[in-house]
Amino acid sequence: MNNENQKRFDISRGIFPLSILVFMGMGFIWGLWHPGWVVIVAACFIEEIIKFIRCGKLKISLYGVATIIFIAVGLIFNLWNYAWLIFVVAWVFDEMRIPSKG
Repeated sequence: MNNENQKRFDISRGIFPLSILVFMGMGFIWGLWHPGWVVIVAACFIEEIIKFIRCGKLKISLYGVATIIFIAVGLIFNLWNYAWLIFVVAWVFDEMRIPSKG
């Protein structure tokens, strides 16, 4: 992997964790759990766009699935302030995956 591809890979891996931190900050500091999920959805779309540009394929990621579950739990059960833990679990699973070579 050349240097520019490595930078793009590192940027895309950092977008989602950063969005979780922003969401948690909005929730814990200002109590904006419900509108804060927009930050996570936007990060998910940005990450998918970066992957599409890099690979030329559109497929939903682990974070995309976590975002769908998060929104469903928030809207159905109104558990916005606890549902963010879904992203922590997704992040752990993503970090445990072994990167493919090639």
